[in-house]
Amino acid sequence: FLFESVERGERIGRYSLLAARPREVIYYDGDRTYIRDMKSSKRPNIFIGDPLHYMELAMPRLKLANPISANGFQGGYVGFLGYESVTDFESIRLKLNGPGKTHKIPRSLFFLVEDYLVFDHVKHTLEIAVLTRTTGSKKAAYEEGVEHIRSLEEKLKLPTRAKSTKEKKAKPGSIKSNMT
Repeated sequence: FLFESVERGERIGRYSLLAARPREVIYYDGDRTYIRDMKSSKRPNIFIGDPLHYMELAMPRLKLANPISANGFQGGYVGFLGYESVTDFESIRLKLNGPGKTHKIPRSLFFLVEDYLVFDHVKHTLEIAVLTRTTGSKKAAYEEGVEHIRSLEEKLKLPTRAKSTKEKKAKPGSIKSNMT
């Protein structure tokens, strides 16, 4: 994902946050919260309840390896609550449109972001932030986080390589507008 922070009265956001490869993907279908650990090939775990409650329980186990340098976003879960999620917080009935009145889009979807980049547009600096799990030794977690930051620094120094793509030419008459 790419986030841009823009505050009132600013033309450009101060910070850009960039992250990839989430540790967990959490999706909620209205009844159950499914937690998929992206570092294992297991089926998703199921949490009975809403995803916000699950995230509230999970976040205390995660800390930044370099908390002193953190500005704004401290890492954690990033995602969305869909329109239908209002029924989880308010006594309101929604009128759903469409055939069968159901869809395959989750009611909410979140990613657990453990490492991300923060570009400060004012200072022109790039920071690497890494979340570590604090269930064991805090010193060991900190050292592991610092080592991970160093490995990400080395990856960022590598030259980029463009992927080869074959250009496809459109045949006359094969392009159709999707506008009505």
